[in-house]
Amino acid sequence: AMSVSSDVRVAAADSAKVRSLLNEVATGVPKRLADLPADAGINDVGNLGVLWGVRAWCLAGDFGDVKDALIEQSKRALEAAGIQIANGP
Repeated sequence: AMSVSSDVRVAAADSAKVRSLLNEVATGVPKRLADLPADAGINDVGNLGVLWGVRAWCLAGDFGDVKDALIEQSKRALEAAGIQIANGP
């Protein structure tokens, strides 16, 4: 099994709402190993916004698909909720 993570930076927003949305993404991503943890947490806070990490576990052969899904589904979930994705590194 391999850990997969994706970072997304958001502008000022309700952290409980962002955590809930990104936890749903992490636990719902296709091909993740359901018996291992999946979650979202704050990795950094700064003037460019809040950097969130979205994490799940998968089989080695599914790493690319799971990574892509974490990125795309995180973006879609945040946009659908009206939460701005911040610019920055």
